[in-house]
Amino acid sequence: MQLNSLFFLLLSTTLLIYGCSSDDSPEPDPPLDPAAYTFSEECDQDSIYFVNQVLPIMVTYCANSGCHNPVSSEASLNFTTYLGISVGNRVVHGNPLQSQIYQRMTSTNPNLKMPPDGYAAPDERQIELIRKWIEQGGRNNECAESCSTEGITYTGRVREIIADYCAGCHGGIAPEGGLVLQTYEQVKAIGESGALVGTIRRHTGFIPMPLYGSMTDCKVDQIVAWVNDGMPE
Repeated sequence: MQLNSLFFLLLSTTLLIYGCSSDDSPEPDPPLDPAAYTFSEECDQDSIYFVNQVLPIMVTYCANSGCHNPVSSEASLNFTTYLGISVGNRVVHGNPLQSQIYQRMTSTNPNLKMPPDGYAAPDERQIELIRKWIEQGGRNNECAESCSTEGITYTGRVREIIADYCAGCHGGIAPEGGLVLQTYEQVKAIGESGALVGTIRRHTGFIPMPLYGSMTDCKVDQIVAWVNDGMPE
């Protein structure tokens, strides 16, 4: 009788220990695929977003005429899409120093540096955006920008938009259409002509710009507001 009692006591204890030690916690989420498109209703100021910030820079400085776009596809590269930019070692997610895109942009070797010497190239701010984006995982992400069109000035806002969307094509030794957009006076002149608003709003009679992709609605509205306000510097 005592042996039976001892047996059931040991059995109960074993089951209790097993029940307590079993892991009932949910399975962890699988690793996020960087190529999976994600959209955020708000922009996190500490995050870099591919669609909003990185893609425009890559398009204007790397996918202009004769370079890495769907038409010319120099070296069989197309830098107008996430896949074209990030495939292989072009972007090593989380490691800018091992990423070919970052290596080429920061190289001091004229045989490796991209864009080549003489062509408009990303500035330190833009290269830092790309570095930080890769460091954060190089994700295919986008966010909904909060937008204000009040008090827009060239130095406070428009210069950055032009630099990120237009200056790569319209600068350097071979500006598209012979049009250079590097200074306030140059941008103001195209604004006064009506061509700036006509191209970014894709009005009939104007060549849509940027040629690959488009500005976000917020940035278009900000430039239109700036033009309507007399293009303050």
